[in-house]
Amino acid sequence: MPSKPLKAIQPMFQSASSWKIVRGDKVQVMAGRDKGKQGEVLKVIRDERFPRLFVSGVNMVTRHIRGDVDPDSGEKVPGYTVKYEHPIHYSNVMLLDPEKNTPVRVTMKYEDQPPFRKVRMTRGKKASGCIVPWPEAWKKDPYPSTDEGAKDTKPEEAAKVTYNPAADFTMQNMEQHAPQEAWHAEGGKELAGPAVRRASQRRSFPEPSAN
Repeated sequence: MPSKPLKAIQPMFQSASSWKIVRGDKVQVMAGRDKGKQGEVLKVIRDERFPRLFVSGVNMVTRHIRGDVDPDSGEKVPGYTVKYEHPIHYSNVMLLDPEKNTPVRVTMKYEDQPPFRKVRMTRGKKASGCIVPWPEAWKKDPYPSTDEGAKDTKPEEAAKVTYNPAADFTMQNMEQHAPQEAWHAEGGKELAGPAVRRASQRRSFPEPSAN
């Protein structure tokens, strides 16, 4: 977690085109306990102030699952452990040079020949100056959607109109006028509600004395 609040951290990227590492790239960890390890980027969390990414086999954490009893069969299920990748900061990794397999910096450029696509080119003293191709997995689906789960609301259910302002307004008017209607129905007698009691007190006039 960041040492400062996220609002106090300046954004690392000003536009969506500034992201040079995408899902499927080969990277090397440059800081932390897994320094020197190489792996494939599994997922990129595009947070402008705290960007993170998941790298295969890097920053592994262990979770212990406690044993339980199966409600269907009644048999006891033993506990087990699960290992999975935890995200690391975007600045702690560097792309690998396709030719030298060394960590290098990259810059965004446009091709000199048609179709003038935007490419990533390695730069620096140890770089080969070649183009880093975009991963096939990212080109097929740059923004993968989340799989629908059992607790997710169906799109057709979410699109249904379940609120009617006109009906709500009518219901509010009925609730406001209900004490007055009940007071008239009871012939002006005192009812249980305090609003009705106040109304009955306002409407009680002394009978004129017979002269």
